[in-house]
Amino acid sequence: MKTRTRFGRTAVTLVMATTLTLPAIAVAQEATATRTGVRALQTAQLTTEQLKARLRERIRIVLQRRKERFDRAAKRIGERIVRVDQLAGKVEAQGGDVTDVRELLDDAREALAEAKELEARAVEQFKAVPGATNKRAAFDRARATGRRAVETLRDSRQKVRAAAVELSRIARELKAES
Repeated sequence: MKTRTRFGRTAVTLVMATTLTLPAIAVAQEATATRTGVRALQTAQLTTEQLKARLRERIRIVLQRRKERFDRAAKRIGERIVRVDQLAGKVEAQGGDVTDVRELLDDAREALAEAKELEARAVEQFKAVPGATNKRAAFDRARATGRRAVETLRDSRQKVRAAAVELSRIARELKAES
């Protein structure tokens, strides 16, 4: 008997909870739809110049953040190249053959320079998006150029890492010979 009563109370509680929450959800959705409708109406009333100005401002903010991240990463890679090059000089002074390391570091420098060039090109392409006739295509081209810049930066980082690993191997061999 107690089981049926407990089951009955649970069922009644579930029904009441559902009955009370469904109207609240519907009201919330209606309010969201109303706000969205107002926002769409406001956007439709904006002039083309205002929209271009907003787009330019958004692009400026995104490019500023992107530049900070890219410059920070490029600076770190440049510092690592210098550090590994200094260590290669020390290992070379002790009689190690570091020609492979130097070649990897030269490749890393070239990749870093190319990444910086691609990033500058991507920035110019992003800035040209608001004035383009086909904004989607212009944005896609700029984004693809930006991605190539980041990939080239990664390639540079991987070459520096490979140079460091190779230098470490050479140093271990020198230490084992001594």
